[in-house]
Amino acid sequence: MPPRKLEKKRYLLVDASGFSGDAVKLVDEAINNFIGELGASKARVVVKSANPLVVKCARGTENEVIAALALKKSFDGKPVALRTVKVSGTLKALTK
Repeated sequence: MPPRKLEKKRYLLVDASGFSGDAVKLVDEAINNFIGELGASKARVVVKSANPLVVKCARGTENEVIAALALKKSFDGKPVALRTVKVSGTLKALTK
């Protein structure tokens, strides 16, 4: 049996100013609006936690995900600002 290929991933710590609500819906909407469904499937975006907002994505797609989050200006009719604070390969290093 061949060795299993591990998925390379990156974790993003995101500051969500002016946001309170469903983090999964917010991130999903931002990703789909900017990079589309094909880009979203390649990025394999997952919200790991809502407070603080931690987003997991595939390595090599982190710049597209950061841009998509930064371009999100409103959610449910309210202004929102998403800024990426830190990028890391592990959750442990992200929280240091």
